[in-house]
Amino acid sequence: MCGKNCETLITDNIRLVYFFFNKLKRTPLTVRYKDDLISEGMLGLVKAANSFDKGRNTKFATYAAMCIRNQMLMYIRKLNKFSPYEVSLYQPVGSDNEGNELCLCDILEDRANPQDEYIELFALREFSEKQKPTDRKILSDIRNGYRQREIASDTGLSQSYISRRIRNMKRNFVSEYC
Repeated sequence: MCGKNCETLITDNIRLVYFFFNKLKRTPLTVRYKDDLISEGMLGLVKAANSFDKGRNTKFATYAAMCIRNQMLMYIRKLNKFSPYEVSLYQPVGSDNEGNELCLCDILEDRANPQDEYIELFALREFSEKQKPTDRKILSDIRNGYRQREIASDTGLSQSYISRRIRNMKRNFVSEYC
């Protein structure tokens, strides 16, 4: 696909990628994703080399500069779109009883054992049957994906009361079944 001439164009113009990376505004995003942005610039350079047409009377460096810049800017746009939703598994979220830092990866459960899920479901069903009708309704709504605000408006209770009931039920469930 890319011949000898194409490879020469790429190797002779690699510095353009670094030049355009250095021209980018320094933000936490560009600093954090430096290697990715340079890789995207390299992709832009390869695309430029593959699609360059000598018959258009433009220099390759001029054409490649636009391809590199566009590739980097498209990646930055994509980062801006998804970065608010990005979560690291190693992000600290609290500490345990001994004061050790807990990360998301410590808290997430491994769902590889289906028997554990069945036992958990059975325990939750048994626990739910022992609750008052209001608490059963709250548990049912939580399992159906409702938020506290929605449960509060559905039951006619305040959101703070719903929050307290959920906290108490969690504490009771843990003390009884865990």
